Amino acid sequence: MPDSNVRKEIEEYMPYEKFIQIQRKLSELRKEEEAKLTALAELQKAYLSANSDAQRDAVKETVGKIRELSRIHRQEIRELNHQLAQHMTLEQARNFYEKLNPQ
Repeated sequence: MPDSNVRKEIEEYMPYEKFIQIQRKLSELRKEEEAKLTALAELQKAYLSANSDAQRDAVKETVGKIRELSRIHRQEIRELNHQLAQHMTLEQARNFYEKLNPQ
């Protein structure tokens, strides 16, 4: 389906630019969440190989900061999904976005 048709379909539910803005932010946040999970896995290795309490404390502090950022990002993801859900189902939104960005 051509982009113009998808755009028209989206505009039946909500402004196209707002849809794209939300989807881009969601994509960015999801990528950041994946990066945080990878970082946490690496920090677990660092914690296990730490040679002192100070090193372990530094890892714990970093883990705490990452978890707090993750909590904030997950809240933002929920809010963005809620904005979409006011206009269409999240499945519809995902399908529209996939049509616009085939992989």
